[in-house]
Amino acid sequence: MNFNKYDFFIIISDCRFRENDVKLAKEIKRLGKKFYFVRTKIDNDLRSLKLEGRKFNTCEELDKIRNYCVSNLEKAGIPTSAIFLISNFKINKFDFPALKEALESDLDDIKKHVFLLSLQNTSVEIIEKKRNELKKQIWMWAIISGAVGAVPAPGLSFACDLGILAKTIIDFRKHMGLDDASLQRLANTTGKHMENLKDVAKTPLLGEISKEFVKTALLSSRYAAVSAAEIALDWIPVIGSIFGAVSSFAVTYKFLNDALDDLTENAKGVAKAAFGTD
Repeated sequence: MNFNKYDFFIIISDCRFRENDVKLAKEIKRLGKKFYFVRTKIDNDLRSLKLEGRKFNTCEELDKIRNYCVSNLEKAGIPTSAIFLISNFKINKFDFPALKEALESDLDDIKKHVFLLSLQNTSVEIIEKKRNELKKQIWMWAIISGAVGAVPAPGLSFACDLGILAKTIIDFRKHMGLDDASLQRLANTTGKHMENLKDVAKTPLLGEISKEFVKTALLSSRYAAVSAAEIALDWIPVIGSIFGAVSSFAVTYKFLNDALDDLTENAKGVAKAAFGTD
């Protein structure tokens, strides 16, 4: 499996501890790699106790399961404190949030960025982290837009801005979990109807995002004067280049920030409707 090329490992086990779990853990430790032991189907364990009619304390039962996992690893000479108890159907309960935090902390900046943006929007905290990561991209796109705006070619800057804005908004919408595919996955996870979740989001950014959509938005909002001036001054050498660079940077930066803020607030509303969280 070329274990050496991986950053860390997640050993996932359900119900009883198996010999293969120990073998995997030993090999990972031998290579000097870090691993997390994840015990799944915790909800089934607790449900079984209820069906048996036994009185129990949830925290005490979880501690028993955790100690059982630790004990079996220690018997094999593999001490670890990275034990997580989770349920795939209750991704806001038990150790699921702690597992996400642990995985995030062990990744370098580039991989952490990818990891965060891949997470499902189960909490306001995750959504805010995504917004902070995506804000870093806005500077990059604004700089590119400004650089193109300095090129003395009439119409080029505005046309490029439309393409940049349309593509970036589509990417932001996907990362914020508001595209159709993401909403469907969320609906499947929570047992909600996709259309009900989609109805919670009150933003035109969930519709078709095209260059024409962005152009209409730019020319019918507070950006209209700047965009119109940029188009008009494109034909004047030097002045047009200077104004084009500054205006393109400013409009792209502000427009994308406004779009991201809008998507963020709508993502929070959808998460609250899906999970009942604030």
